[in-house]
Formats: sequence, structure tokens, C-alpha cells
Amino acid sequence: MNNRFILFVGGGSLAGVFGAGAVTALQKMDCYNQIEAVYGVSVGVFIGAYFLTRQTELGSSIFYEDLTHDFVFPKRIPKGLIQRLWHGYVKPFAPEKILNAVDLNYLFEVVKHRKPLDIPRLKSQGTPLFAKLLNLKTGEVVYQRVDNSNDPLTVIESAVSIAPYYFSYRNTYGHIDAAPKEPIGLKYLVEKYPGQKIVMILNQSLDRKFRHHLKNVLEGIGANPMYDLPFFDYLTNKEKSLRTDLALAKNNSNVLIISPPEGQHSLTFTTNQAKLLSTYEAGKKEAEKISEFVN
Repeated sequence: MNNRFILFVGGGSLAGVFGAGAVTALQKMDCYNQIEAVYGVSVGVFIGAYFLTRQTELGSSIFYEDLTHDFVFPKRIPKGLIQRLWHGYVKPFAPEKILNAVDLNYLFEVVKHRKPLDIPRLKSQGTPLFAKLLNLKTGEVVYQRVDNSNDPLTVIESAVSIAPYYFSYRNTYGHIDAAPKEPIGLKYLVEKYPGQKIVMILNQSLDRKFRHHLKNVLEGIGANPMYDLPFFDYLTNKEKSLRTDLALAKNNSNVLIISPPEGQHSLTFTTNQAKLLSTYEAGKKEAEKISEFVN
């Protein structure tokens, strides 16, 4: 019996601590020989990389130890929004002076030096890791293989470059996080791997409300002036894309969704360590469902 499966890890910034918990449980199950490929979007690529190098506990600790400070700055959002609107609709604003709500330089200082990702092991371990990216020139969603890239960290950094909250005028790779346009893309995986089991780890609540759509609209207003792509359209359609994929998963017996139980998810900018640890433990617990599903 073929019990190999595809693993997809979703995004959500600090909400990704749930996915970190889930892959920590998967590492303890030692199911690597059952995984055909790992796909990630946004922070899911970061999580997938630490998982494939068997550094899940180290990578997970970054969420609840390192990113609780010096990484997210919600208070910058109002001024940053004004700067973005001025830049896009009045006159160009010096890009290097635009405030970002997340500091990726800090994150990658941690990843490179404090809790280093084992790049040689990532490149030699054998399981493909695909980052879901958005091409900034064409608007096309592309899947870039990370583990055999010449510079895996650059691909991972592009994957976690969140359009509404982060803008880098130094981005030479030409790709960023594809989640604003397509947060999952289940149809692509189903068609690429017909009949294959797919495990999707999603870090947000599956009980979708109007507030989720409103949040996307506000993010679209902030992101749209910064790029030559219709980010407002992408983000206002994001909720529809997500709900379409959730419906597709519900009607496909080969797809399993792992998500936080009600009240146990963290939010994008959650920095409370106790809350993050609670969500992390919830991820480990929910991942127990995967073994029964794939075997």
C-alpha cells in the first residue's frame, strides 16, 4: 500500500507557531520516508526547512523565544500606511524610510547566526521543498525548489516577504510571498499528484468571518501602492480563494486539514509567549491525526 503523502504548510507570520508544533510531532513520528514533497507558503517555507533538516525544536523556539521581541511592530502600521499611500498616489517616498511592521533582517540574523538553519543538510536530505512565490514582474504564482537552490536562504527570505507589512527596495530576487494572491492553491497539488494523499497544515481558524475579509481589504490598501501589481485585487479576493480551497478539501477524501482548535490559534502579531506556547502544543496534539490518515 502506498502511504506516501504531500505535506503543505501554510503561512501566517507568528501564527505559524501552530505549524511548527505540528512538524515537531511529525519529526518525532519519523515519517520522513513517507513524504513525497513539502510545499510551503510564507512562513510555511521557513517551517518546512527546519523540519527537513530535523531541527524542528530549534526552529520552533524562534517563534516563542526570539520573535516575541524586535520582530513585529504593529504600532508602525498607521504611519507606514500613510507613507505607502503618499508614495503611491502623491509623490515617491524614499523607500528606505518607509516603516515596516516586521523586521526580516532581525529574523534572518537569528536564522543565520543564533539558531542557524543547517543549509548543507537541507540541500543533501533528498525531500523536495517548494516555496510558493509571487513573481513581481508577471504576477504569476510560481513554485521554487528551495533545497537545490544555489542560495536557499534568499528563496526563504523572499517567501516570507509579506507584501502588506514589509517592503524591501533591495529585493533583487524578484519574488515575494504568494499568500496575498493564493494562500493555498490546493487545485494545483491535487492535479500534480492525482490520487496522492495531501496533508495541509493551516495556521488560522477555519471558521471564516467577515472580519477576515475586511482585514484583507485594509491590507490591500496598504500593499497596492508599493508594487506594479494589483495587490488590492489580490487581497480582496484572498478570502474567496481560501474558502474555495477549504471546500475542495472537505469534498476530497485524500486531503486532511490540520488547524488550530477553536480558541487555540495565535494571530499574525501575537507576541505573548504563553499564548504562542499554547498554540505550539496544540499543533503537536493535532498532528497526531496525520498518522492515522496516511497509514
